[in-house]
Amino acid sequence: MQQREEEYPVSFVYETGQRVGDFEISGLIVYAQYGGNKVTKVPAGAVFEIHADYYVRNYNPSILYPIWSTSMTVWNVTDNKAVGSDNYGAHTGGGLKDAHDAINAVMPSKATTFRIKIHCNQATNAGAPPQSAW
Repeated sequence: MQQREEEYPVSFVYETGQRVGDFEISGLIVYAQYGGNKVTKVPAGAVFEIHADYYVRNYNPSILYPIWSTSMTVWNVTDNKAVGSDNYGAHTGGGLKDAHDAINAVMPSKATTFRIKIHCNQATNAGAPPQSAW
C-alpha cells in the first residue's frame, strides 16, 4: 500500500473592487490548482499553480500609444517572502478587459497563506513592481 503525502491547507488574501489611479480591478477570483484540479490543500514539496481571474479597466489609456501592463504578484505571508509574478505587457486601449494570470509555486510543509496583488502600469512591458510593493 502506497503511503500518501501529507497535504497542507493553502489560502489566499486579496482585494477586489478597488480603483487605484487610472485602473480598476474587479471580480478577482484566486485559487490553487494541483493535478489539474482546483484544491484547498497541497502536498508538501509539490509544485502547484496559483491562478487569478479578474477584470481590469484602464480609465485613461494613452491616445498615442494605448498599450499598458498588468502584473500579478504573489507573496508568501506565512513565511514573509516573495513567490513570483506573472506579467502581461500588452493590454490595449480602455474598457473592461478579461484577464487571467498564473504562477507555479512549491508548497511548504505547513498551512500557508499567500497574498495576491494585481498591479497596473500605463507603460508597455512594465514588469513587476519592486518587492516592497507586493
